Amino acid sequence: MVRVARYTSRYPIFAVVLLAVMCGAALAARGASAPVDTLVLVNGDPITTADFDRLIMEAHSGFESEQRGMGTADELLEKRIRDYLIIQDAMAAGYDTEPRFQEMIDDKTREFAIQAYVKDHFQRPETAPADSVRAFFDRFYWRLQYRRISVMDPEQARELRAEVLAGADMDALARELSVDSQKLKGGLSNLLYWADVENRIRDQVRDLDNGGVSEPFPYNDATSFVRVEQLLPVDEEAFARFEPEIAAGVLGTVRQRAWDAFVNEQIALVDISEDLGSLAAVITDSSVVLTGDFLKDDPTVVIGVPDGFGVTGTELRKMISHEYMQDTTIPFATRLADARQQARTRVALAAVARRAGYHENEDVMARLDRTWEKALIEAYLNDTVVARIRFRRDEIEEFYTENSEVFRGPAEVRLDIMILDEEAEAKEASARLRDGADFGYIFKQYHPDQNIALGKARFIKITELSQPFRDELDHMEAGQSSNAVSMPMGWMVFRLDERRQGAVPPLPEVEMEIRRVIFQRKFNAMLDEHVELLTEQSEITRWPERIEAYLQPTGEGSR
Repeated sequence: MVRVARYTSRYPIFAVVLLAVMCGAALAARGASAPVDTLVLVNGDPITTADFDRLIMEAHSGFESEQRGMGTADELLEKRIRDYLIIQDAMAAGYDTEPRFQEMIDDKTREFAIQAYVKDHFQRPETAPADSVRAFFDRFYWRLQYRRISVMDPEQARELRAEVLAGADMDALARELSVDSQKLKGGLSNLLYWADVENRIRDQVRDLDNGGVSEPFPYNDATSFVRVEQLLPVDEEAFARFEPEIAAGVLGTVRQRAWDAFVNEQIALVDISEDLGSLAAVITDSSVVLTGDFLKDDPTVVIGVPDGFGVTGTELRKMISHEYMQDTTIPFATRLADARQQARTRVALAAVARRAGYHENEDVMARLDRTWEKALIEAYLNDTVVARIRFRRDEIEEFYTENSEVFRGPAEVRLDIMILDEEAEAKEASARLRDGADFGYIFKQYHPDQNIALGKARFIKITELSQPFRDELDHMEAGQSSNAVSMPMGWMVFRLDERRQGAVPPLPEVEMEIRRVIFQRKFNAMLDEHVELLTEQSEITRWPERIEAYLQPTGEGSR
């Protein structure tokens, strides 16, 4: 027997609050607003115009209704009736009184209270100081041109450096012997802003003058050395172009500093205690941080306030483990210090927010009410619908067979490519190729010391190519050559050797996607069946004339 409960004592109260807080402006904008009255009664619980205005505002918030899949206002009303039926049955089954559910609500109450407190008390900087923007530009936007040679043997690198110092042609040596990506350009990186120079190169050239040559240094799997070709002062003409980007970065730094100062002020207002024994136990387990043994169950409050919120040993360990999984190169002591500061921040903000009454704040309670409903529905459906979904191997294989084209990958192309230093050369090569010249012949004219195996390159997915390549390929057929394309490493001209369909991936590669589709289909069907059963056990009263008047106040159709 389906159990149905009443929650009249809860919902209408919050519906009125939400109308006052969120929907007043929207109702006023409509001019002649619909009367605040009951549209539908579900087992005694009313769905009012105030409730429905809130739903429409939420559905439109941030996205258009079509993007959110909201459907028509009539469909939204039916969904609301369904939600009422589910919430009523969930409460009758006691889902709202389960400890795990109450714990989640407590966490959300604390989270929303902190957010409301921060919104009211933290003044976030909105602009970057002009002098800081200019200082950043002066520091990072002068220009450097350098040449690099990279070889696999460190001893060879030292010998080549000695040859360069003795006057050897570094351009020719790089084209002949270098193994890095700049080989075809004689190792040249042409007039880069200091901001665009990677740190490994900066470390080698920051103290060199024009013509200076660095010592050999490790670079990826090779050994490299660089020579400074040219140093140019700050590019004043570029300031207007880069100012917005720099200002955004500086503003981010300024905001972080302001936030850190605000947090420290809040921490100073609260008496935070720390359990040194539990912290010592965490440090002792640092050697097993990458294993499951680190995530021990420790309910002790490690960082907290008297008679208030605290972070347990279990939570602190999870915080450290999560960060460690993102980057294992950062020392454990740093991860512990970061987690400890995060915990102290949470504890302090929770304490000052509660002290200021934000746990009972009207906006906080309105958010909590919406979260309460969504969480209750999710918990209920996990047990009544999701837990009953099963997958059969034959239905997965059948779906794969019937929808193989859906999974086909992007088209692939094979290209013959030449890289040229100068735009004029690239445009000339492109024009000659369009006039019928042989690609291999043209390639040899510009690169006499290099060989190219035409039609032997590997196939590349269209999606792996940069946009300039794709733009050219959109109107090219096999055998045709491109216009000159500007790329970071120089000017490129390429020939489309072959284009082919993308491959259909094997079943194991798309099985999870298939399971998601099948799951959604089964979930929708089972949910419809379950709601139909709830409906049969319920008393639902509609007022068609009120619904019509509300949904079509001007006679122009549903919202």
